[in-house]
Amino acid sequence: IAHERVQRGMGRPSYLYQLTAEGDEIFPRAYPQMTNSLLDALVELDGEEGLNRLFEKRTENLEAEYQDRMAGLSMEEAVNELAKIRTEEGYMADWESLDDGSYLLMEHNCSICKIAEKCSQACTYELKLFQRVLAHAQVTREEHMIKGDRMCSYRIKPNKIKGSDNGK
Repeated sequence: IAHERVQRGMGRPSYLYQLTAEGDEIFPRAYPQMTNSLLDALVELDGEEGLNRLFEKRTENLEAEYQDRMAGLSMEEAVNELAKIRTEEGYMADWESLDDGSYLLMEHNCSICKIAEKCSQACTYELKLFQRVLAHAQVTREEHMIKGDRMCSYRIKPNKIKGSDNGK
């Protein structure tokens, strides 16, 4: 709660109280329910094809945002930046380099789980997003929270570029 001192004529000042943005976040939200309702309506109007077009467009938009941040980075730097981006989005992501030269991206929270539980396209297109922004690598999902795993994890195996051993 924030307050502001207000002088109204003679006498003691008054205080005007207002809920801050942080305080406002304490109150319940229905974002997942609203989103699922909208997705259901889209399927009713345009079928699964419409839903796929929606997720494809979202993926294209995210791909552009991610690419802006990942442009010109080595594979390891790109994986690190992807983990940062995903953490900023609420996924609590980290990564590690594996002995075979691949990387493991781990997401310890799913910020869209209520949507993904009902709409598998959310996860399908998430994997496609990673495959697109890490185009010089093979990206596969190894663990999946929606299927009961403790996290979502993705193995990122850099493609060998002719004349290079570093997968840049």
